[in-house]
Amino acid sequence: MALAGEAVEILEEVEENDSFLVFVHSVRGLIPRAAVVMLSDPAAAAKLLAAAWGYEQPGLAPDRPNDLAALWLYDCLRERFPDSKYAPLAFYRYGQVADRLAIQASRELNQAVEALKASPGSPKVLDETVLRPLEDKVLSRYAARGLKLSWSHLGGNCYYDGEVYRTLVNRFPRSAWADNAAFALLRRGEHLGGWEGWPTQPLKELGVWREFMVKYPKSELLPEAHLQIVCLDRALHEIYSFPQSEFRDAKKAAQHRQAAEDECRAILREYPGTVAAAQAEKHLAEMTEGIHIYIHGAGWSR
Repeated sequence: MALAGEAVEILEEVEENDSFLVFVHSVRGLIPRAAVVMLSDPAAAAKLLAAAWGYEQPGLAPDRPNDLAALWLYDCLRERFPDSKYAPLAFYRYGQVADRLAIQASRELNQAVEALKASPGSPKVLDETVLRPLEDKVLSRYAARGLKLSWSHLGGNCYYDGEVYRTLVNRFPRSAWADNAAFALLRRGEHLGGWEGWPTQPLKELGVWREFMVKYPKSELLPEAHLQIVCLDRALHEIYSFPQSEFRDAKKAAQHRQAAEDECRAILREYPGTVAAAQAEKHLAEMTEGIHIYIHGAGWSR
């Protein structure tokens, strides 16, 4: 297997060149030994992970970063070596790369749509019959490398469904990367529904984030979880205090305002000098200044 992210058929070893004669894409050629991983090699999983990570890093070479190559190598590792000590990290990195590629695909598709709009004689209304071929063209390039992306007409973006995160949490619940995967699932909104000015959904989300903190008490992502709770408490304060809301409740509004402030002070105390602390201080300042983060516009009492 070539570390450029291709499966190759090795025809023979060429000792004088320290390389292999290989067959790939109907072409024969020489590949340096260092660029090939033999899947029978005891260190194959480690080599695949190291190569995939290398393709994620920026560099002077024109092919770096190369997320598609990294994705393929992570996929190979998790499929060929599911019991390896590196498998949990391969699952997590696959998800991170897939999410990044979904953003890249969104840009490509939106650029294609804008180019179509600007072209002479383009239809005034871009309905599904016009957009579908564009979607298929962009997404097929990623599908060819094994990545299934979907297009959200509502959000106007491509997305990856996060299957590897779910697998990681379920298959490797005690791994060092389980909390990262659980966090990624929460951030992608699997537990979410529309708020529509109601307190029901943000209250549910508060419970989900608190469960995360209890389940992963040593996670390095706890500061981010704290900040999610601050945002939710602030939003609930606004929902319960908005003058025109049917849920107006001064007592509950005060409770959530106090909870948000307490959470901010806990962040400042536990994570001083960090970005999380700066964000917490910003939240406190905004609450003091009466700046809203959820309900904006007219209707507030002055």
